Amino acid sequence: MVHLKTEEEIKWMSEGGQILQEVVKEIVKDIRPGVKTEYIDKKARDLIVAKGAETSFDKVPGYKWATCIAINEQIVHTPPSQRVIKDGDVVTVDIGVFHKGFHTDFATTVLVGDYDERKVKFLESGKEVLRKALSLVKTGRYIGEISRCIEQEMSRA
Repeated sequence: MVHLKTEEEIKWMSEGGQILQEVVKEIVKDIRPGVKTEYIDKKARDLIVAKGAETSFDKVPGYKWATCIAINEQIVHTPPSQRVIKDGDVVTVDIGVFHKGFHTDFATTVLVGDYDERKVKFLESGKEVLRKALSLVKTGRYIGEISRCIEQEMSRA
């Protein structure tokens, strides 16, 4: 059964999203050579709490961080660590906020410093494939149709 949100709940979700947007805007400034991913995580946690919300990801059993930060070859949901960001890295930060009983979640990818234009092309291809896949999201569609679109389009990219 689907729980339809009240206007008040939608307002709270929007507030959580606004907090998340403000936090992301601040932490991406620190995604630069020489910075450890654990520093970005700590800053994210501090900003979220200062804005009156809670971190979301540490509510998952066994996960104690506020973010997931993947660099280059690392996969999504990589915990922050002592790894240092370097010039030319591709860094993805996934972050969530828990506000008034609702989770908001956002991920962004940043190209650091002097990077190869092939990385830009790769990321732009991914964005275009995502746009195509999202255009298929409609009542009555199957998730498999959307997944198939992503698979087919990425094999062409």
